Amino acid sequence: MIPYVVPALHGLQVLVTRPALQAEPLCQRITKLGGDVLRLPTLAIEPRAVELPTSLYDLLIFISTNAVEHGKAVLAAQLQARIAAVGAATMQALLTLGHHIDITPEHAANSETLLAHPLLQTPPANILIVRGSGGRELLRETLIARGSHVDVIEVYQRIVVTPTADDYTMLQTQLRNGQLDIISITSVDILRALHAMLDADTLALAQRCTLLAGSARIAEAARTAGWHGERIIADSPEDAALLTALTRWHTRARN
Repeated sequence: MIPYVVPALHGLQVLVTRPALQAEPLCQRITKLGGDVLRLPTLAIEPRAVELPTSLYDLLIFISTNAVEHGKAVLAAQLQARIAAVGAATMQALLTLGHHIDITPEHAANSETLLAHPLLQTPPANILIVRGSGGRELLRETLIARGSHVDVIEVYQRIVVTPTADDYTMLQTQLRNGQLDIISITSVDILRALHAMLDADTLALAQRCTLLAGSARIAEAARTAGWHGERIIADSPEDAALLTALTRWHTRARN
């Protein structure tokens, strides 16, 4: 008789707060591992009308898959430039479009790890960062300090979503009944958007849940904002890192 193998996330209820299109691959992987998913998109991604720069750059840095999706015109206008990608998902999006990637972090998908890359210790003279509106300034400021001229083009914006009445009621019910085990938050913007959409009582219940954070920076922002449940910190906000951290935590908890 073949023994029944309990799926890695069996019995776990996870709230996924990413924008809908970006959330679906993670939701499917959680479900495949035996977990249950409650979807609550907190942000929507919308393109911004931008004027393409007339300068030619030595290096383009793409911050996210959304930057790749909405920055295709930038790529087409800068064919001479080398390309850097913050993380494996962004790199794959560029590869799918047929572009060669020159620089990407070896481990975590964040600005700090990209800046540690050997080729950026003495960076190229002219760099263009392709990102969404309101992005972090660490990358730009550090590269300027290292001697580069750095421009930024913001090709998309994040809009806070109003949840449907059914989704909001489901969230409140699961929180009140203690059915929601994990809340996944993969950016500080998502954390802020979640706070903006929840009433005070619902937020207080959410802040007691275990938090799956896409980085230590996100986890610290949540703690500062009043979250006091257990925190699981992934190496990066990419799906594989989130699932690895979640599976390890759940295996230890189950044992």
